[in-house]
This record gives sequence, structure tokens and C-alpha cells, in this order.
Amino acid sequence: MYVIQSRTIGRLGICAHLCLITLQDHSKFESDKEKNKQYMEKVMHKIQASLCNGLRIGDIVSRFSVNQFVVLLPTCNYENAVLAIDRVLRKVRYSLNSTNFTIEISMEEVTPKE
Repeated sequence: MYVIQSRTIGRLGICAHLCLITLQDHSKFESDKEKNKQYMEKVMHKIQASLCNGLRIGDIVSRFSVNQFVVLLPTCNYENAVLAIDRVLRKVRYSLNSTNFTIEISMEEVTPKE
């Protein structure tokens, strides 16, 4: 998917951004690892639902690891990409109030594939 988008970007001269969203767990259930894992999975599902419902139809969301998502925002400049991700994650943070999670965001522009 990335290669296809990268070629399209180069051909059309548009920009796109790739965002890595990482959920840092600060161990709400330190003594019970299984309970902590289940809680983390519940939070990840909530983030996934928020991303899928809050972004545009052409945006691509994928689970990257146990605690990460990768989001491809085609035809989106840096400022708009940051606004879109922040808008969605603000709702997630609000619904997770007073939990021991930190959401980290990293964003880079997709460079055209030669």
C-alpha cells in the first residue's frame, strides 16, 4: 500500500504523511500482567475505532504492533495531518481521562518512490 501511495505522490506531485501512534503503558495493573494486557487491548480497540471513524475515507489505518498504529494520510500537508491526528486523539485522550497511558505521535512526509 505504501509503495502504491508513494508512486502516486511522485506522479501527481502531491504530498502525504505517515504517522506512527504509540501507546505507552504506565501499568495501571502492575501486579496482574494478564489484566494489564486485556486493558491495553481494550484501549487499543478504542483508539482504532476513533481513528477509523474520525479520519477521511481515503486515509489508511493499520495496527503496527501491540501498542502502535500507523496512519497514512494521502493528499495532506503537514499542518493538516497534525490537526487531523490531534483532533481524533483528543477525543481518545478525553475518554481515557485519568488512565496511565501516554499517546506519542511521530509524523513524516512520504517521499516519492523512484
